Amino acid sequence: MADSWQSVADQMNAMFQPGADIADTAKKFKIKHGNNGKGTDPGTVPYKFGAFAVDVKDRQGKRAISASDEAKWLIDAGTRHFDQASIDKLEDATRTSLTQSAGSEIPIHFTIDPNRLPPGSKATADVVPTTDVNNKVTAYTVTIHCAP
Repeated sequence: MADSWQSVADQMNAMFQPGADIADTAKKFKIKHGNNGKGTDPGTVPYKFGAFAVDVKDRQGKRAISASDEAKWLIDAGTRHFDQASIDKLEDATRTSLTQSAGSEIPIHFTIDPNRLPPGSKATADVVPTTDVNNKVTAYTVTIHCAP
C-alpha cells in the first residue's frame, strides 16, 4: 500500500501548490462537489477522500491515480484500510483548502512516513495546520502512515 501512496502524494503536492495549480484544483473541486464541498449545490456530490483523486486532473491533464490503479486506490483509501478519523481530518482540510475564495486557497503538502506501520494496520494521517499570528490557517501538512 505504501508504495502506491508516494506517487499519489507527489501528484497531489503538484495540484495543491500555491498559485495557478491550486486554483485549478479548487475550480474543479467546486464544480464536482459544490461551493462548500458537501454536494449541496444542484448537480454536485459530496466530497469523499479517495474519489476525488481518482478523477481530478491537474492543469497538464495528469490524474493522481492511473486508470489501472483506480480499484486498488479506492479500496486502500476507504475505511477497510484507512482509519475513519484520519479520513475525516483529510476531508475537512481538503474542503477548507479548496472552498476558499479564488486566490485564497490553502496549500496542502502531503508526505508519506518512511517508517511503515506493522502489516495489516490501518493507515492513518496526521493533518497539521500552519497558522499565522491571527490563528488563520495558511497551510496544511499531511503525513500518511501506512503498512507495506
